[in-house]
Amino acid sequence: MLFYLIEIVTLIAINVIFALGLNIQFGYVGVLNVGYIAFVAIGAYITAVTSLGNTENGFTQLYILHWNVPWPLPVLFGGLAAAAVGLLLATVTLRNLRADYLAIATLSLAQVLYTIVANNDSLFNGAQGLAGVPRPFDAQLADASQEVYGLVFLIIAVIFAAILFLATRQLQRSPLGRFMRAVREDEVVAESFGRRPLVARLAALGIGCFFAGIGGGLLIEYQTAFGSQAWFPLETFIIFAAVIVGGTGNNLGAVVGAAIVLVGINESTRFLPASIPSELVGPGRGVLIGVLLILFLRFRPQGLLPETRVRLYGRRIETPDNPELPTPPQTADATTS
Repeated sequence: MLFYLIEIVTLIAINVIFALGLNIQFGYVGVLNVGYIAFVAIGAYITAVTSLGNTENGFTQLYILHWNVPWPLPVLFGGLAAAAVGLLLATVTLRNLRADYLAIATLSLAQVLYTIVANNDSLFNGAQGLAGVPRPFDAQLADASQEVYGLVFLIIAVIFAAILFLATRQLQRSPLGRFMRAVREDEVVAESFGRRPLVARLAALGIGCFFAGIGGGLLIEYQTAFGSQAWFPLETFIIFAAVIVGGTGNNLGAVVGAAIVLVGINESTRFLPASIPSELVGPGRGVLIGVLLILFLRFRPQGLLPETRVRLYGRRIETPDNPELPTPPQTADATTS
């Protein structure tokens, strides 16, 4: 029971990182990155090939680099690689296409990467994926029990999630964070003040993809394996559901949404009656997440925790669902009859 609880909290911490990264892109700036899961995969694969070295731990597999750098550099390399690819894609598309077409570009990138990786064994062992990825402090804790090592990795995942959560709070309160929201609300008005909306989008994509790569690196280290079936492009919409259910633009909402959608719904299926066929469990999860998302979009589009905006002196106000323009004061007619 203890190991199960440790596993649940660890998965929540990793998925919180995913949700925070997508919330920066979609919640802060309004960028629709429907290929977000591809950047998670980039982080996972780069983390693996920079920590596996030349040893394959009994697995017959092919992969590039064969580096064996000390931890936590592989995770950071994964985050930086994902951010670099995200910035490259954004620079190419946003300078030549309208921002609305970025969604199509990210989906296309995810599909292209998925096809290349799954059908090319020399990169990351093809569709079979990579296995035997070394975990942090594996040598030092070789004799530790499963529960003890699970607790160690839980602490690592929570520390990463906490640091990135605090970073998003600082970003939200910074001039860059306010500029991101201005671009989301009205790009023309933001541009009229001499600021370039492209800068806000590039920053959001770079930071969000970095978060995705960090989360992907932690995920492959925790599971010690990762394959192409784990990052099919449609997986992105489950993370979108977590962000929307928790509250778009709200950092704490991303945490709540990740716990409910990404972990809670998946784990709740373990307690279904044994009479339900196992082949219906997986599709049933997708149906449940889809129904939940539809209900929230219909009855509570602001999510469980609506977005808050920081005013001066630390005062916070909720963002209204349908803000109304203030009524102009009535002035007396200057003309006399």
